[in-house]
Amino acid sequence: MQLIEMKNNHSYHQSLFVCEHIFTMTQESFHRHEYMQINYIAGGNGYCEFEDGIARFTQGSCFIIPPYVPHRIILGAQVKNVKVYEVEFMTDFIFPPSHEIRDMEAYSDFICLGMKEDVPGEYSKHIMNLEGRTQEKVESLILDALEEYQKRESGYETVMRSLILHLLTILGRKYSSSTQESEEDRYKKHRQDVLKVMDYIHKNYDKDITLEELSRLANYSSSYFSSLFKAVTSNSYLEYLNHYRIKKSMELLKNTDKKVIDIAVSVGFQNVSNFNRMFKNMIGMSPTDYRKL
Repeated sequence: MQLIEMKNNHSYHQSLFVCEHIFTMTQESFHRHEYMQINYIAGGNGYCEFEDGIARFTQGSCFIIPPYVPHRIILGAQVKNVKVYEVEFMTDFIFPPSHEIRDMEAYSDFICLGMKEDVPGEYSKHIMNLEGRTQEKVESLILDALEEYQKRESGYETVMRSLILHLLTILGRKYSSSTQESEEDRYKKHRQDVLKVMDYIHKNYDKDITLEELSRLANYSSSYFSSLFKAVTSNSYLEYLNHYRIKKSMELLKNTDKKVIDIAVSVGFQNVSNFNRMFKNMIGMSPTDYRKL
């Protein structure tokens, strides 16, 4: 199955791509992206088919396809073309490592809908038919994003990040308001599972934590848990763990007289060289230089 990478789009940016796409025929085979994709249907109708289900879209529909989810676009009967605005981004561009999960509550349930392994065939739940003021807002934001991307003026990355977060928030709110309470409870379980794992990391960051251990805690397979954690937090579990360890080491460097090697061990690094290298990569200076500030 074809995996489309950001570089395949001939994008101006390594983590971002926005375009107007005209589909003139049904896609013959499934494909996947390494990035998140928001689709807004500006004209025509048809179907988005997934491996375990199919969902219909019309003009005004908007839906999100998470990374690595196989899918294809099918044109509707008697439809010559479908006009789609596509907003594509790597998750770590929109959600930096410091992005707290509580900041994502407005849209994390909506994003996670494409990640479900326990309810086959329900991808239609996250294709929303927009109308009225909501449709106007969404279309306006996407057109602004397209203009910013094409002009690439000074500060456009910051504007793009803001526009996409605004777009995700509107879609997340729309999803939450249109979903019955019982369904909301089911989908919020994904966020609660990740919160539980994050809390476990916060309490045990000084220990040797494995992917298998966290997967068992969340009651998912290792591969599915990895995808879910990445989709919700924009980090792998190891990236999140190491960022948290470095954060705690910064507190110790500022507030104690402990030696750097002792701090490294106390936050979970068994090798001080690895600690020094990771600290410099994340903070831009060595632990010793940071302590001198």
